[in-house]
Amino acid sequence: MTGATGLVGGNLIHHFLEDKNVSRLYLLARGKNDEDAKQRVHKTMNVFSPQIDKLDPHNKIRILAGDITRNNLALSNETYDELTNNLTHIVHSAANVKFQQSLENAMLVNFQGTKNVFELARSVNATNGISKIAYISTAYTCGEHEGVFYEDDSFRPSMFANSYERSKYESDAYVQSLFNELPVTIFRPSIIVGDSESGITNVFNGLYGPLEMIFMRLIRFLPGRKNTKMDIVPVDYVSKAIVNIMNLGKFSDGKIFHLTSGTDKLVEAGEVIKYATDFYSLMMSNAGSQKLQTGFLDSEKYLKYKNSLSGAKATISKTLESFAPYTTLNRTFDNTKTLDALRGSGLSPSHFGEYCKKIFNYTIEANWGRKIKFTALAGG
Repeated sequence: MTGATGLVGGNLIHHFLEDKNVSRLYLLARGKNDEDAKQRVHKTMNVFSPQIDKLDPHNKIRILAGDITRNNLALSNETYDELTNNLTHIVHSAANVKFQQSLENAMLVNFQGTKNVFELARSVNATNGISKIAYISTAYTCGEHEGVFYEDDSFRPSMFANSYERSKYESDAYVQSLFNELPVTIFRPSIIVGDSESGITNVFNGLYGPLEMIFMRLIRFLPGRKNTKMDIVPVDYVSKAIVNIMNLGKFSDGKIFHLTSGTDKLVEAGEVIKYATDFYSLMMSNAGSQKLQTGFLDSEKYLKYKNSLSGAKATISKTLESFAPYTTLNRTFDNTKTLDALRGSGLSPSHFGEYCKKIFNYTIEANWGRKIKFTALAGG
C-alpha cells in the first residue's frame, strides 16, 4: 500500500492487519531511509490505533522508504524484485491533495506517481499474476459541473476547480485504460472527514481549514451558497468499504465505486456551518464568548468583502476561495452500485449531522492537529 501516512491509507492499516488472509503488509512511505519511513508510519498508526502493536503480534508489517514519483519507486533492485515476486494485492492511496499547487507538481505525484505504481503492478502480474489493484481516486474528477454523476459516467470535464482535480482526473482516466489488462478497481470518495465514532483524523486540511477559521473567529463569511448540497463521508466508512469490496474478488474488477453519501445523505453547506457554530459556541459559552456567526456570500459579494480586508484576514479570505466550488456547485454522486456491492455487510453512509459532533470535538481535543506529535503529509 502506498500513502500509509495519509488519512485513508493510515486508517486502512488496522483493517488489513485484522484480515486473516493478509500474511504480509508492505507499506511504502517517504523517508530518508527505512527507519525514517518507519517512524513516520508508526506515528500515523498510533493516531488511529494506539494498540497497534497488539494488532500485529506476528510482525506482518514491513515499512519501505520509497518515492512514487521516481523510477522503480526509488527502491533498490533487490527490494523491487522482492515485491514483484511476493505481492498479490496493491492499494494505491498516495496523492498530493493540495488545492493550491502548480499543475506540474500535482501531475508529478498524482499522475506520474500512479503510472509508476502500475508499472510495479504490471511486473507483479507478469511474474505470478496479481489478484487485485485498488486505486483511490476522488469523486471530484467530474470537475466544475453540476448535476448527478453516476459510477459508470465517462466524460472529460471542460473545467476543473484546481490542479488537484485535474491531476486526479488524468490519473483516473489512465487507470481506466488498464481495465482490460489488470484486475483494477477504482474507488472515488467525496469529502472525507475523521472517524464517525471517535472523530479521529491525522490530516486537518479540506473542510477542516474553514472550520478552524470559524472557531478562531477569523472569518465572518464564506464564499458560496448556504443551500449548496455537500457530499461528506467519514474515513471509517471509506476504509471499510474499500476492504469489503476488494474482498469480493473478480466481481469488482474493472468497476468504479462512489464512496459517497449518495443522493439521500447530502448535507447543505449552511447546515454544516450551523452544526459547527452551534457546537463551538457551546464549547466557548463558559468563557462568556458571544455566539459564533458565519454566513455565505456569492462570488461578487465575496470579492468586495475580501477586498475590504487587510493583513492576515485578507490572506485567509483568499485561501478560502479555493473551497468555493465545494460550497457553490450542486453535485450528487450516485452510489447505487456501491450499496449493491456492500449489501449484507452492514455498511452504509451516514448523514453528516449524525456524527458531526464527534468530528468537531476531536478538532478541539487535538487542537487542530497541534497536539498530535507529528504532521501528516496528506497522502504519504
